[in-house]
Amino acid sequence: MPFELGNIKLPAAMTIIILLVSTLGSGILMIYAFNRPLFLELETVKLILLATSISTPVWLLNTFLIMHFDVLDEESEQLIYTSSISGSLITIGIFFIPIIFQLFYPFPLKCALAGIIVLQLLIIFNWYRDRISRMTPKSDKTV
Repeated sequence: MPFELGNIKLPAAMTIIILLVSTLGSGILMIYAFNRPLFLELETVKLILLATSISTPVWLLNTFLIMHFDVLDEESEQLIYTSSISGSLITIGIFFIPIIFQLFYPFPLKCALAGIIVLQLLIIFNWYRDRISRMTPKSDKTV
């Protein structure tokens, strides 16, 4: 049974494309922005592996947290697609903020990693606060 591109459904194709952009794009731009000599010296396969290893853990964490905190109110078969796409978009945002700042105001990689961690913790805190507010019953104060 040969593999045919025509058999791939649109949600799966979109998820794969956005996943590649979020993992490869974020990682490659991080390497380029913070260590250009390494970017220029690495072979293509090594660059792809390094870029993927930089941003994939953040993508996995975001996708897992979206499913865990019930950020998406879907109970459909496409929950994995929407969770993956949402995790990818959040990962892009988390990585691109330090990259854009690096282009205008150069700073060390340690500061960028600290910024990524702080942004991720702010998102986790926001989801946790949202979940707590959904679980607590709202009092009906009609006076």
